[in-house]
Amino acid sequence: MSSLSKINPNCAGIDIGNESIFIGIEEQEVASFGTFTDDYLVAIAYLKEHKITAVAMEATGVYYEHLAHFLFQHKYQVAVILPNKIRNYAKSLESKSKTDPLDAAVITRFGLERLLTLWTPPSETIKALRDLCREYHCLKANCTQIKNQLHALKSSFKPHRESFKRKLYSSNSSNGR
Repeated sequence: MSSLSKINPNCAGIDIGNESIFIGIEEQEVASFGTFTDDYLVAIAYLKEHKITAVAMEATGVYYEHLAHFLFQHKYQVAVILPNKIRNYAKSLESKSKTDPLDAAVITRFGLERLLTLWTPPSETIKALRDLCREYHCLKANCTQIKNQLHALKSSFKPHRESFKRKLYSSNSSNGR
């Protein structure tokens, strides 16, 4: 990659999973670290060793949140990228394989080449609202599941009365009745 095409020359790419994070740095092998605080400290030492000042990471569920906060607290510029942007960028590179180290390399290249929108931690109010929305959607999905089970039970041939009562009780309990 020529130096003219680099917008963020000191940017690393991070692919985050449940048990590991993979850090890509230009012209380096992708490095793997654990997901505990001590592992994050080792990762930060690695980033400092390579003079990295910014990181691009994919917004993967809730896995990215702890690391994003940790890096932000340690004065790194953090960009959290939507998965569809990374996926479309990978397609443009004709990258057909999908492994964590390859994903980290793609995110690294994205971070080096693109103008990044920097992430800042959400306020306590926004975090509370987000958590309430997640809880609401989970409860709504549970209610739909129970309603479908009750419908199937009612429609079955000679339903067992105790099963019906348990489902009805469970349905009323989840609705707050």
